[in-house]
Amino acid sequence: MASEYIKWQLSQMPEEEEAPRELTRAEKWKNWLYYHKWHMAIFVIAAVIAADLLMGALGIGQVRPDYQAAYVGDKVLPADTAAALEQALAAYGEDCNGDGRVTFTLHQYVKSSEASPESASYATASQVRLMADLGECESYFFILEDPNKFQKDYDILEKTRDGQTAVSWETCPVLISLDLGTYTEIVGGNELTGSGREILSPLYLARRTCTDERAVRYREECDRLWDRLTEGRR
Repeated sequence: MASEYIKWQLSQMPEEEEAPRELTRAEKWKNWLYYHKWHMAIFVIAAVIAADLLMGALGIGQVRPDYQAAYVGDKVLPADTAAALEQALAAYGEDCNGDGRVTFTLHQYVKSSEASPESASYATASQVRLMADLGECESYFFILEDPNKFQKDYDILEKTRDGQTAVSWETCPVLISLDLGTYTEIVGGNELTGSGREILSPLYLARRTCTDERAVRYREECDRLWDRLTEGRR
């Protein structure tokens, strides 16, 4: 039988350490993710942003309109009237991009004269979008309330054969014959109905000129559409 002294000596001896267990592949992956999860999150976000920018630059997943027009006025055109105008003008156009349909897109840039902070903010945002449109030569057609002021501000409109910067909507047989239907709006809690043709009749149609290397997409097709829309102008 071992003495108490021997027992004490044995109790003071260090225990043998177990050899470290080899981690499985799944455990190694979880451990790596634990220490690098924020790096991965940043990488994924950056990749999504980069992919979105690339797709936008290449036009992937986007509907490329055959024609684009900019409306500039003090009040927003009713949604029903804007949609009817796009459809009516597209009927005179061509399939410029070869996607099997004719698409006409109308951009609205409102320069509100109201003094409220909300109207001022909206007008500022609209001005920024208009400048981007002009800088990128997106819109070829312009539907304007005051073409002379617009030309004075931006100097981009191409003059007609008689030296004007725009043609009156009412002087163009094709334009005044467009079926623009009716619109319904809620103003001050009241439902108002009107004619789309009456809203457009006081306006003017103009087109832009590009004197630098940047040019409106499908310029030749846009020129032909202009000729159709203004044919027989008085």
